[in-house]
Amino acid sequence: EEAFRKIEQEALGLDATDGRFYVTVSELVGERQRRYDVAAELAAKAIAIDANDALAFVTYGEALMNLGRTEEARKQFDIAVDKSKRYKDVRRDNWLEVLDVIDDFRTVETENFIIRMHPSEVEVMRHYLPDLLEASWNVLTAKYGITPTSPVYVDAFHRSDDFSVRSVGVPGLPALGVCFGRVITLLGPTSRPVSSFSWARTAWHEFAHVITLQQSKGQVPRWLTEGLSVYEEKARRSTWGREMERQLFDRYHNDRLLRMDAINRAFRGGDIMFAYYQGGLIAEHLTETRGFDVIPRMLEAFAEDRTTAEVFQDVLDLDLADYDRQFRDFVGRIVGDYEMVPRWDRETVAALEKRVKEDEADGEAWVRLA
Repeated sequence: EEAFRKIEQEALGLDATDGRFYVTVSELVGERQRRYDVAAELAAKAIAIDANDALAFVTYGEALMNLGRTEEARKQFDIAVDKSKRYKDVRRDNWLEVLDVIDDFRTVETENFIIRMHPSEVEVMRHYLPDLLEASWNVLTAKYGITPTSPVYVDAFHRSDDFSVRSVGVPGLPALGVCFGRVITLLGPTSRPVSSFSWARTAWHEFAHVITLQQSKGQVPRWLTEGLSVYEEKARRSTWGREMERQLFDRYHNDRLLRMDAINRAFRGGDIMFAYYQGGLIAEHLTETRGFDVIPRMLEAFAEDRTTAEVFQDVLDLDLADYDRQFRDFVGRIVGDYEMVPRWDRETVAALEKRVKEDEADGEAWVRLA
C-alpha cells in the first residue's frame, strides 16, 4: 500500500487532472487481484478527477457488474455513451445489450441467492437450480468454516454469447461458468446440445469458487481455486470426476507433471485442461496427507497477499521443489496399477536417442524407444 501511494503521488504530480492512472490500476486490480470492490473505488476516483472520461465510466460499470450491482452499472454505461458523444465502444455496447437481455429474465430468490434465468428455462430450472445452490452453500460453508457475503448473484443464460458478454464483455468465452466472488454466471441446460455438459456440476464448481475467492480475499492463485472446485465436484458426486488418466499416466512417465512454480501459467496455454485436473489432484493430495484443515489455512494465508512459495513454506513447511517430489510420488502410486504403455513425447524420445548414441548398451533406453 505504501508503494502504491508513492506511485500515485508521482502520477498525479505529473498531471493532477488526468484520471487515467486510476482507470489503469482499476483494470489491473479487477483482472489480476479479483478485488472488484477496490476496482470500483479506483474507477470512481478517476471520474472524480475527469468527469468527461468515457473510459472511466465504462471501467466503473464493469467493476459494478462484477459486484452484482447491475442497475448501477447500466447508469455508468449510459453516461459513458453520452461522454463519448455516442461513438461506438464494443465492450460498453455489449454490456448494455446483455443488460437488455437480462431485463426479460425471471428472478428466483432464496435465502442466500438471487437467481435470474431466461423465461424458456425458468419454469423447469426453478425446481432444481435454487435447491442445488442452497445445498452447495450448506455443504461448503460448513466444510471451509466461512460464511460468504450474501446474497450471491447468479445469472443463468440460454445462449452462450449472452453468457460470455455478461462474463467478460465480449462473445466467444470457452467456458461453462464464471465466478467473480459474489457473482456467478452460468450456461443454462438448453445453451448447448443435450448431454454435452452438466449444468449441475458447473453450478457446484462455481459456488466452490465463491468460497475460495471470498476466503482468500480474491488472492488465491488460479491453480488452487480451480483445483479445489474440481476436487469439490468429485467430492459431491463421483460421476462428476474428470477422466484424464491417460494424460496423467503419460505425463508421469515423461516427467511432464506441472511444477508448482509453473502451474499457474498453464492456465493460459494448451495445458489448461490438464492444469484443472492436476489442481484437483493437488487438492486431493494435500487433504489426504495434511488433513482438510490445511486448505482454509492456505486460503487465509493467500488473503494476506503472499506468494505460493511463501504459503507452502509457512503453512506446509515445504519449499516448492520438495512438494513437487512428494506430489510426483503420489501420482506414481495412482498410476502404478494402470495397465498401459507410456506414449513418449518428442523431448523424451530425443533424450532416449541421445542416451543410446552415448551408450549402445543402455537397455532401458532401447526398450523405451521400441
